[in-house]
Amino acid sequence: MSKSGNNHEGIISKKKSLNGWVEDLAKFFEADGIYWCNGSQAEYDNFATNW
Repeated sequence: MSKSGNNHEGIISKKKSLNGWVEDLAKFFEADGIYWCNGSQAEYDNFATNW
């Protein structure tokens, strides 16, 4: 869940139970989107600049 949007498609965990847990929490909190962090420098720079 993030200001940056939803990158849920294509970066789903290989663990189905984790995916289900994340989906359940997103529904519970009425999230606008799910953001899966990839740990890249570009991602860090984007968050540091925009948050």
